[in-house]
Amino acid sequence: VGTADKNKNLKNTFLSIKKNLNKLNFGIFHVVGLSAEEFRFLTNVEAIPPWIKIHGLLNKQQLADVYRRSSVLILPSYIETFGLVYIEAITQGCSIICSQEQGVSSDLRGYKMMKVVDPITGKKVGIGTRKTIIESYKDEKVQNLLNKDINNRFKNNNILRFY
Repeated sequence: VGTADKNKNLKNTFLSIKKNLNKLNFGIFHVVGLSAEEFRFLTNVEAIPPWIKIHGLLNKQQLADVYRRSSVLILPSYIETFGLVYIEAITQGCSIICSQEQGVSSDLRGYKMMKVVDPITGKKVGIGTRKTIIESYKDEKVQNLLNKDINNRFKNNNILRFY
């Protein structure tokens, strides 16, 4: 989810998932906010693999639907401001992988379904991805507890009213 720039670290995320694809056991890697051409440019690939779905720009409802069908939001940006996209994903039941000390990572410290990674090291992104996806399937009760926690932390945030 994001803009078509290198800051979102799509190339390292793509390479990490590709390298660990057989260990991850997931269906589709959804890319939102980019065209196929932008994806190919940012990842330096000629052809988009069949396990990737490019959505382009989506409205709020369409984005919420993608989050609801997904297990994990992976967005290890090099620099992230507040990171509202993380809150949007969490409110829809996604685990998150975010960058160390970027966006909401310090606000969500202790959130069990969040893995904080070094955005520069693709290997750490891969470890975080695999571990978070595996953990997201282990304990469904955790999601309910975490949603309550997020709602309490961000109860005045407009995004929670929308979803």
